[in-house]
Amino acid sequence: MAVDLGEIGAASASISHKAELQPGDQGWFKLNVIESTRLMIAANADIDADNYGMVLYDADMKYMDSVKDMLMADLSPGIYYIRLDMLPHEAMDYTLIVSNIFETEPNDGLLEAFDLGMLSDSVVVGGFIEPVGDIDFFKFEVPEDGSGLLTVSTTDSKDDYSDKPMVVLYNLNESTGLYVPRTTGEKLSSLIQPGLYYVRVQEYGSQDDAFNYTLSLDIEPIVCDVEPNDSFENSSFIGDLNESGKLSASGCIGMGDMDYFSFQVPANMTVGIKTITDGDSSIVLYDSEMEEVDYNDDCEGKMSSCLESELTAGMYYVTVKCYYEEKEMGYELAIEAVE
Repeated sequence: MAVDLGEIGAASASISHKAELQPGDQGWFKLNVIESTRLMIAANADIDADNYGMVLYDADMKYMDSVKDMLMADLSPGIYYIRLDMLPHEAMDYTLIVSNIFETEPNDGLLEAFDLGMLSDSVVVGGFIEPVGDIDFFKFEVPEDGSGLLTVSTTDSKDDYSDKPMVVLYNLNESTGLYVPRTTGEKLSSLIQPGLYYVRVQEYGSQDDAFNYTLSLDIEPIVCDVEPNDSFENSSFIGDLNESGKLSASGCIGMGDMDYFSFQVPANMTVGIKTITDGDSSIVLYDSEMEEVDYNDDCEGKMSSCLESELTAGMYYVTVKCYYEEKEMGYELAIEAVE
């Protein structure tokens, strides 16, 4: 049964669908194009694009096109189907993107930035780095009730998947009144407050060819931990862990930040600790003497963290931080007894 993505027409709109595919699975999607329009269709995933691909069909299931992770097509009114294939290697978290919003030139500087308007949820826009060396600027505003974790990512049409477009987020420096770079990367997350922001997209390094790309911006409301909890003495106590119980907490990691949590183990048991995050976390487990017991960075090939350790009764501490100190992220921390 195909997932119904709904309708899209000539009016500017973007559609996104988040889900997971298991090794060897296929995802089917149905799209109703109600007016002739140019569409950008892309899959933004947490694994290398060589491990998945997309196929586009018309209403009669006639093959139209296939790509690894992004295609652009001029479509007439009608029903279309999209198939997302996963190679039998590992599970994949992905976002399927359909958008008819495209940047227009000139948008080569802050004053000419393409206006994305008020950003309260998510938006996807198609862009073109053309000619070689082109730079695209976008601007958006976060409403008064829109604070949260902003995630900015790209998908592109280049054959070399090691070099994704470079993304730079700008915000206002209140002391100078100037907009300055806040964070940079191929994919970035940033804790943002209401206000005006800019994003710059450019080629990474020196490229020989022009290319197309999608730019995705998503704001997720999150619950942050109570600061200060940046030391053993100020750690946030999250409870006693019994043999059938589970403890949890949520937090926000700013640039250079580290969060400390503490919990009590009443009896000898095996304890599992993990983070749930789109960022790149690392966790360290300490005993009551503040000596390191265990550490983990990447959990089963993903950027979240997990560990299991046999513990004796006593007080323990867990620290959570972003692997790269100049990055930001939101996360959930889960601690549970393992049978």
